[in-house]
Amino acid sequence: MKRIDKIILLMWLLTSAYNVSAADKDMKPGMLSLGAFDLTPTLNVDESYNDNIFYSQENPKGSFITQVTGGGEIALRKKMDKYALRYSFLSSQYHDSNKDSYVDQFLGFTTHFEANNRNRIDFNTNAIFSHYMRGTVLSQGSIAQTLSGPDQYHLYNAGLEYRYGRVDAKGNLGMDLKWLQFTYDNRLNATQVYDRTQFEFTPGFFLRLSPDVYFTSQVQNIIVDYPSSQTVTTTIGQFISPQSYNMQRYLVGMKWNQTSKTKGSIRVGEFQEQIQSNSQLISTGGTSGLTWDGDIYWAPLEYSKFNLDISNMIQPSIGFGNRQLQTYNLGWEHEWPNRITTNLGGMYQTVSHSASLHTVSGTTYKLDVKYKIRDWVDLGVNYYKTDFQAYLLNSNSNQDIYMLYIHFK
Repeated sequence: MKRIDKIILLMWLLTSAYNVSAADKDMKPGMLSLGAFDLTPTLNVDESYNDNIFYSQENPKGSFITQVTGGGEIALRKKMDKYALRYSFLSSQYHDSNKDSYVDQFLGFTTHFEANNRNRIDFNTNAIFSHYMRGTVLSQGSIAQTLSGPDQYHLYNAGLEYRYGRVDAKGNLGMDLKWLQFTYDNRLNATQVYDRTQFEFTPGFFLRLSPDVYFTSQVQNIIVDYPSSQTVTTTIGQFISPQSYNMQRYLVGMKWNQTSKTKGSIRVGEFQEQIQSNSQLISTGGTSGLTWDGDIYWAPLEYSKFNLDISNMIQPSIGFGNRQLQTYNLGWEHEWPNRITTNLGGMYQTVSHSASLHTVSGTTYKLDVKYKIRDWVDLGVNYYKTDFQAYLLNSNSNQDIYMLYIHFK
């Protein structure tokens, strides 16, 4: 029996756990009640064609792709506390490029715990075993089709969000803690240098202006450490080395959840960054500037919803200098008569490099149309297009993906 067959069989026998949003006792489509637990198995099957799987403009290669996503969720709610365990896998079979077939796996746990009406804790931890498709990240350009397979990695992370103060109090104090460990698993002569550990701690104060509107004030502290001191060579001959760095973001903003029609948050402030380079080829230093992020949800009608996400961040560039990332993401979901739902989305992103003065830009468009066969079964088609313009050799590209899918939920 093939490995993927064993995984699917085991999933259905054990009905593991996946996608943790549950824990409310309201029974949802596909949910099974097992005493105090809610159990929801999930299975998605996607069949698609990608006309440029390596993002190569000079030598594009297309492939039909079969993807199977499976898993489930098991969740427990006890008074105000919630606990949930999840497991999922994504099996991708590239019929015209077997080297790129892979099974990604995800295991996670989340909990919401309230010691009393003044102390609330949200905790999550995850383990991810995944890969980067050839032609992306460290294999952009002509190198993609010379590799024996995709770059593989595993990632562990954990996060804790603590709030002190009653929900209806005038003000709340908060502390957010995050940890991440990222490690490459193959092609170590070129990838190991990018293994990293990341810590974040963000104290904050939340002033209640009205029942569902808060003024927020936070200081986000980010510490990123690349332990390796070696350097590697790119496909265009430049010596590069990752840069460890510390960053502080001083943010003020608004957060609201007034009605079912609108909710969101907007934060703006200043960042300060200090670079701690492992390479003598790169001079250490710091920079500062404007930063912001926001997400807005608006439903003018019960069956029509809009989402907007924006961000402006700074990160050390690979090799030298900094890169400024700006992202704008807009989506619209509309439920039509006869169980039909459409989802239209677009994203625009720019990356400006301070040292090389190059600007990388990319746009993404998505159109999704699905038909709800049952409350727990969707049948749909999807079109996904990317237009990526970069300064790296052979990395300017377009990609079109056409998909037919059936999702059980």
